[in-house]
Amino acid sequence: MKNIRSIGILTLIKIVSAFLSIVYSIIQVNLFGTSKDIETYFAATAVLMIIFSLSQSGVLAEIFLPKYHQLKEEYGQEVATQAFSVVINRISIFVLFLCIIAFFLAPYIIEVFVPGFDSSVKETTIIIFQCTIFLLLPMVINSFFVTILNAEKIYGRTELIGFSRVLLNIFVLLLLYPSLGVWSLVTSLIAGHILTFFVYISLLKVHDFKLYPTTFSINHFDHQAFFRSVYSTLIYVGSTQFYNVVLNSSISLLPQGYYAVFTYVTNLYAKTRGIFTQPLTVVFFTSFSIEMAKKAKGAVNTIKEYLSFSLFLVSLIVLLIISFGEAILTIIWGSEKFPADMLHIAYQILVFNYIAMLVESFGMIFRKIAISIDRTKLLYQGWSIAQLITAGIVYVLINQMGEGALKFLIFSNTILLNVVSWLIVAQKNWTYAKAVDWNNTALILINFLLILPIGIYLGGYLWELSWVANMKYSLIISVSIFGIVILIAYAFIGLNFKIKELSWVFNKLKLLLKP
Repeated sequence: MKNIRSIGILTLIKIVSAFLSIVYSIIQVNLFGTSKDIETYFAATAVLMIIFSLSQSGVLAEIFLPKYHQLKEEYGQEVATQAFSVVINRISIFVLFLCIIAFFLAPYIIEVFVPGFDSSVKETTIIIFQCTIFLLLPMVINSFFVTILNAEKIYGRTELIGFSRVLLNIFVLLLLYPSLGVWSLVTSLIAGHILTFFVYISLLKVHDFKLYPTTFSINHFDHQAFFRSVYSTLIYVGSTQFYNVVLNSSISLLPQGYYAVFTYVTNLYAKTRGIFTQPLTVVFFTSFSIEMAKKAKGAVNTIKEYLSFSLFLVSLIVLLIISFGEAILTIIWGSEKFPADMLHIAYQILVFNYIAMLVESFGMIFRKIAISIDRTKLLYQGWSIAQLITAGIVYVLINQMGEGALKFLIFSNTILLNVVSWLIVAQKNWTYAKAVDWNNTALILINFLLILPIGIYLGGYLWELSWVANMKYSLIISVSIFGIVILIAYAFIGLNFKIKELSWVFNKLKLLLKP
């Protein structure tokens, strides 16, 4: 498979970064548990991320990558770099204006966002939000820096910077918690984003990437047309934030503690799912956009390779999560501040999120294809409908099922969004939409279904074992042993099925072990 080295490096860094993020969540759970303090912080930062999404910087950065390659191919590096500066200079002004408005409207925003919180909790949430709102500016600029580094195939730096930021978060939290309590989290958040901004600036200078802070237009780049492309995503952004508001406000009406549990799990899911999926999609998107810019052949085979490899990786991680997820959560979060009943709910949410990830393993590739084949407008229109439908589902489920609905929330949203991504590609280019190695895909899924009952049985049996007196240490030993058993079984059956990815890995191992 092409670019496997880049994918491997990114995956390794992601694994280390995810491990640090898990350590960070363990520290948070041990310090705050499911208390009101942590819920105020989670709510304030959730609103911050919603406004970050409203800036549409992530969308613009994603749309700009193919444009950057096109400008570089036609006019050279300097013009492409100037166009990049035009985009970040103009969006920075908009974001600053957005921050000022949000700062003064904070009391009203928080009231709508978490109506179920007590008045004292809401007041603290408002103050935390106002103290962090101006972080939006470095956050937006950083998202563009990530895109430009990927465009230049400078892989791994973004992940290393994220790794460093989490280290700083942990250090600041442990240092300041005894004196500042929840404000140690706020301080660590601010320090992390500011550090990231200056590291990106330094990194771009090292690679001789020049920024033009006073450039707001150039001849070869129609910035007005570029920013108009955002109009097609306005409805999507609005519908997404409507969904997020409905989601958070509905959960805030549940008994105290469930908001924290849901947020812990979704944060953990977001970090761990990126271990395999994000490196793969980053490399695929860059490779595919270059092929499109050069009108290169072989795009169909590239899609097949990446789709198959993505499903192979995701099916393996989903298998392990279903089998040992509850034991893993007990190991990392189990304490007096996070009781067993809450852990079981957390496990159910995590399992359903990862089951949906099987669909996402295909959908995330088709999303990148849709953008590359100029179907961005239709893609976001379809997603807008999906978000509004999901918002309705969330409202109904929580009202009818209470905390029992939590496991279906992210699940339903993920399924709908990724099905839409495929439909958009199918509508434009059926050749790309059907570019699936169906035989290999079927073998991967059959292998997954054959091993799953074994994993579920071992996952239940490990609670009966007692290797040592300490339950957590005993679980660590059991999960490690049974996890290896599952991997061996998965590899053995998969090799007999001649799953391409497993055959490739096995051949590479034989070469490495060859004397």
